[in-house]
Amino acid sequence: MPVAGSLYSMIAATIQDVIAVLGAECSTAIKPDAPIRGAAIDSRTIRPGQAFFAVRGEYFDGHDFAAEVAVKGAACIIAERAIDLPSDHTVPVLVVDSVLGALATLARWYRRQLSAHVIAITGSAGKTTTRHILHHVLSRFYRCHQAVKSFNNHIGVPLTILAAPPDSEILLLELGTNHPGEIELLARIAKPDAACITLIGPAHL
Repeated sequence: MPVAGSLYSMIAATIQDVIAVLGAECSTAIKPDAPIRGAAIDSRTIRPGQAFFAVRGEYFDGHDFAAEVAVKGAACIIAERAIDLPSDHTVPVLVVDSVLGALATLARWYRRQLSAHVIAITGSAGKTTTRHILHHVLSRFYRCHQAVKSFNNHIGVPLTILAAPPDSEILLLELGTNHPGEIELLARIAKPDAACITLIGPAHL
């Protein structure tokens, strides 16, 4: 039976790929062929070899945790400004205009590298249940990767795509929304081959 991927699966990309795709600036020496083994936004759960996206939230700023992820073995840090790191833990800092924009751009690029068929699931209710049902059925016949938890927004969808193993045959994504236009944005990133709309209720009218 094919094995489903996890959030920490290896993506088929190198640091040089990331720099080129994002048009990022990097003032430190790099190993162009160094592999990227996934993407992370949480310094508490990052694993060695992952690219850390220094996302800024309402109550936190990922830039403040750069030194921590460097010590933990991040392959590179995608940030919106230059960052001073400990001299004994030099990690390439890739400077971009928008970290969230970079996350979406990299996911859009990687989606096009995958040969997997993408199924996007949306609706006012039942998205996660439907995804689990589809995964239960399809994973019996295909290498199937799905979202972790309810990763269905402008952060979760890109992270799910970037976590997909290169040999995935089916990629199941949830697309959620809390403001007009968000589904369109996520669909442009995901480029689904098929879509499933569970229902359209008052919440999305």
